[in-house]
Amino acid sequence: MNPLLKYISKPITLSEEMEDDILAAIKKRQLAKNDHLISQSQGSVTSTFFITKGMMRSYFIDEKGKEHTLDFAKEFGWITDYIGLYSESTARLNVECEKD
Repeated sequence: MNPLLKYISKPITLSEEMEDDILAAIKKRQLAKNDHLISQSQGSVTSTFFITKGMMRSYFIDEKGKEHTLDFAKEFGWITDYIGLYSESTARLNVECEKD
């Protein structure tokens, strides 16, 4: 079973039609260590990401060039720039693959 469907199916029962709709809506991406899903100032954030393997980190770089880590997401976790996503604004965070 698809890892996302398995995750969603824990608290609720999905019909076959719902599973098909979810699978049609998702895009699978495979990243290597240090690859970025989101880059600060890239433009609007339109997606959230479910991690099936590895670990991701969200961070920003301040005006002095210093990195500030805000979050880590491991397998079966979610990550994005939530402020950018919900405000439909430019990305404020970087989301990077820490472990592939």
